[in-house]
Amino acid sequence: MNISVELRGYEQLKAVLSPDVYKKAATRSINRAAKSAFNAGSKEIRKHYALKARDIKEETKIKKASWTNIEAVVRIVSKDRISLKRFGARQTKKGVSFRIKKGGKRSLIRSAFIVDSLNSNVFKRKGKNRFPIKAMKADLSVAELFDHDPIRKVVDAAASETMQKEFSRNWEYYAAKAKR
Repeated sequence: MNISVELRGYEQLKAVLSPDVYKKAATRSINRAAKSAFNAGSKEIRKHYALKARDIKEETKIKKASWTNIEAVVRIVSKDRISLKRFGARQTKKGVSFRIKKGGKRSLIRSAFIVDSLNSNVFKRKGKNRFPIKAMKADLSVAELFDHDPIRKVVDAAASETMQKEFSRNWEYYAAKAKR
């Protein structure tokens, strides 16, 4: 997932500021914008899907900007499908029920079961024999969720807004600190 943020007027500031002040303000602002974009995306996903913040955070990693590389990256670590256990799966007499969308109806997979010793995943037998069993997963991954248009728009807006606000705040702070 690529998020591009345009910082207006930074060329004029770069000419006025010393390189150290500019790099400090830019790296700090970029890191905050990346974290803000991730948080906004996670919040928007959780509005629509019955996932917990922990489940989304486990699948992502934020690579922070540094002085040598002024770029932050929000990377989806796993492109695997999400386990049904993450969608509030419950064992019933008939099988396993779960709900993918918030406010949606619970679905039932007949003759499925939850195995606590195998990361509490939902399984179903492939045939009449005891083995082999198949892990049941949703048709969604965290990468796909972040890539939906409404969620992507929220993420881009949060990154841009935070970057503008944080850069001006950090620029003032470091410029005042450099004058002392």
